[in-house]
Amino acid sequence: MPKQGYIYQETKYLNFYPKAAHQYFSPDDCVLFMGTLNLGRDILRTSWIPGAYMDEKNLRCSSYYTYFGQSLLNNKYFLISLGELLRSKT
Repeated sequence: MPKQGYIYQETKYLNFYPKAAHQYFSPDDCVLFMGTLNLGRDILRTSWIPGAYMDEKNLRCSSYYTYFGQSLLNNKYFLISLGELLRSKT
Protein backbone atom coordinates (compact mmCIF):
# COMPACT_ATOMS: atom_id res chain seq x y z
CA MET A 1 0.00 0.00 0.00
CA PRO A 2 1.38 3.45 -0.90
CA LYS A 3 2.26 5.80 1.94
CA GLN A 4 -0.77 7.96 1.05
CA GLY A 5 -2.95 5.06 2.22
CA TYR A 6 -5.05 4.48 -0.88
CA ILE A 7 -5.75 1.04 -2.31
CA TYR A 8 -5.02 0.39 -5.96
CA GLN A 9 -5.20 -2.37 -8.57
CA GLU A 10 -3.17 -2.73 -11.74
CA THR A 11 -4.27 -4.44 -14.93
CA LYS A 12 -3.36 -4.56 -18.59
CA TYR A 13 -6.17 -3.35 -20.79
CA LEU A 14 -6.14 -6.59 -22.78
CA ASN A 15 -7.06 -8.46 -19.58
CA PHE A 16 -9.85 -6.11 -18.43
CA TYR A 17 -13.50 -6.73 -19.24
CA PRO A 18 -16.19 -4.37 -17.89
CA LYS A 19 -18.48 -7.30 -17.01
CA ALA A 20 -15.71 -8.69 -14.77
CA ALA A 21 -14.97 -5.35 -13.07
CA HIS A 22 -16.08 -6.78 -9.71
CA GLN A 23 -12.80 -8.74 -9.64
CA TYR A 24 -10.99 -5.45 -8.98
CA PHE A 25 -13.38 -3.33 -6.92
CA SER A 26 -16.98 -3.62 -5.80
CA PRO A 27 -19.63 -1.85 -7.94
CA ASP A 28 -20.17 0.90 -5.35
CA ASP A 29 -16.47 1.69 -4.78
CA CYS A 30 -15.05 5.09 -5.62
CA VAL A 31 -12.63 4.32 -8.48
CA LEU A 32 -10.46 6.75 -10.39
CA PHE A 33 -8.77 5.46 -13.53
CA MET A 34 -5.46 6.42 -15.14
CA GLY A 35 -4.28 4.69 -18.32
CA THR A 36 -4.89 4.18 -22.02
CA LEU A 37 -7.77 5.48 -24.11
CA ASN A 38 -9.05 1.97 -24.83
CA LEU A 39 -9.01 0.97 -21.17
CA GLY A 40 -10.69 4.28 -20.28
CA ARG A 41 -13.55 3.42 -22.64
CA ASP A 42 -13.93 0.08 -20.83
CA ILE A 43 -13.86 1.76 -17.40
CA LEU A 44 -16.71 4.03 -18.50
CA ARG A 45 -18.79 0.88 -19.07
CA THR A 46 -18.55 -0.06 -15.38
CA SER A 47 -20.63 1.25 -12.50
CA TRP A 48 -17.60 2.83 -10.84
CA ILE A 49 -17.84 6.50 -9.93
CA PRO A 50 -16.10 8.67 -11.04
CA GLY A 51 -14.38 6.02 -13.17
CA ALA A 52 -12.50 7.74 -15.98
CA TYR A 53 -12.26 11.49 -16.50
CA MET A 54 -11.69 11.80 -20.21
CA ASP A 55 -12.75 13.70 -23.26
CA GLU A 56 -12.43 10.95 -25.83
CA LYS A 57 -12.52 13.32 -28.81
CA ASN A 58 -9.54 15.31 -27.48
CA LEU A 59 -7.55 12.14 -26.81
CA ARG A 60 -7.80 10.86 -30.39
CA CYS A 61 -4.67 11.20 -32.51
CA SER A 62 -6.73 13.03 -35.12
CA SER A 63 -7.27 15.81 -32.56
CA TYR A 64 -4.00 16.25 -30.71
CA TYR A 65 -1.62 15.55 -33.60
CA THR A 66 -2.84 18.85 -35.07
CA TYR A 67 -1.45 20.71 -32.07
CA PHE A 68 1.66 18.67 -31.26
CA GLY A 69 2.65 17.37 -34.72
CA GLN A 70 6.10 18.99 -34.83
CA SER A 71 6.87 17.77 -31.30
CA LEU A 72 5.90 14.13 -31.83
CA LEU A 73 8.65 11.52 -31.79
CA ASN A 74 7.38 10.15 -35.10
CA ASN A 75 6.39 13.41 -36.75
CA LYS A 76 6.45 12.03 -40.31
CA TYR A 77 2.87 10.75 -40.43
CA PHE A 78 -0.46 11.08 -42.16
CA LEU A 79 -3.95 10.22 -40.95
CA ILE A 80 -6.61 8.72 -43.17
CA SER A 81 -10.04 7.44 -42.22
CA LEU A 82 -10.88 3.78 -42.69
CA GLY A 83 -13.69 4.77 -45.05
CA GLU A 84 -11.32 6.76 -47.25
CA LEU A 85 -8.78 3.93 -47.22
CA LEU A 86 -11.40 1.44 -48.40
CA ARG A 87 -12.73 3.88 -51.00
CA SER A 88 -9.28 4.56 -52.47
CA LYS A 89 -8.50 0.83 -52.69
CA THR A 90 -11.07 0.33 -55.48
